[in-house]
Amino acid sequence: MLLGVISGFITLHISLRKSGASLYKKTMYFAAVIFIPFIAGALFGGMAENIFSPRLNDGFGTFSLWWGFAAACAASFLITKQLKINVWETGDFLAPSIAIGFFFVKIGCLLNGCCFGNECEKQFPFPLYYPSGSGTRAIFGDNPVYPAQIVEAISWLFIFLILLFTNRKPDFKGRQILIIFTLYPVARFLINFIRYYPEKQDFLIAQGWCLITLFLTITALFYIKKTKNSG
Repeated sequence: MLLGVISGFITLHISLRKSGASLYKKTMYFAAVIFIPFIAGALFGGMAENIFSPRLNDGFGTFSLWWGFAAACAASFLITKQLKINVWETGDFLAPSIAIGFFFVKIGCLLNGCCFGNECEKQFPFPLYYPSGSGTRAIFGDNPVYPAQIVEAISWLFIFLILLFTNRKPDFKGRQILIIFTLYPVARFLINFIRYYPEKQDFLIAQGWCLITLFLTITALFYIKKTKNSG
């Protein structure tokens, strides 16, 4: 996770290298401050979910990525307003950092043993076997599981590469961050079918978050396009 944070700030530094000193400082400050609502939203949102559906302790306690995203997105409009910078442009600067950061975070999930996959056939080309004493072993015994964390890490790396390619010809502010909120929900929606959830309702909640995020992203895209055309 520390590698994710470091790589994210290095990537952000590279993205901002051609910007002015004032924009550089404000965007870097934003990137540091936005961790507060993200972590708070992830923790408190996860705790709220846990009241209705107790989940397996994944080693970090109760933590919901989706609530973290929601809190960070809501706070970003307030923070950028105070800093007097454009929220969509700021999101574009941060987009590659988010993608490469979460690539390392998901590798961390693999090493930590959380966010693991469902049991798979032994003939599966890339099965994972967890050691005794792990949460996965307690549920599935010595049977193999799908490499859900690796697949999700690869999806973040794929999104990162797409962002690098599409950044060459940006046509409107907000495109890069909206690419993340379009591609990741789709990838996560598919990954959820091989990821382990203690209860069926946990799976349905996760799928619901993907669909809600995708719907809001499409709505934001239409709004930006309409605003651009009318302006």
